[in-house]
Amino acid sequence: HDPFIPQIWHDDWTMKSEQDLMTAVREADCVVIITNHSSYDFQAIHDAAKMVVDTRNALGKLDYDRGKVEML
Repeated sequence: HDPFIPQIWHDDWTMKSEQDLMTAVREADCVVIITNHSSYDFQAIHDAAKMVVDTRNALGKLDYDRGKVEML
């Protein structure tokens, strides 16, 4: 999911951004945070996710479950 990039193209394939963020979070085996858009509710993402890899310290100031979060 990216609120600013609805789809990307490369050679012979197209990848579309998931429209419903929270559905994507709940269905994913692992959520990887690669940008900390201010429009995201990171506490809600954390709470709904099975596992999170946070590359931007987006969860750093929140009360998060260290058992399901890997900070990079």
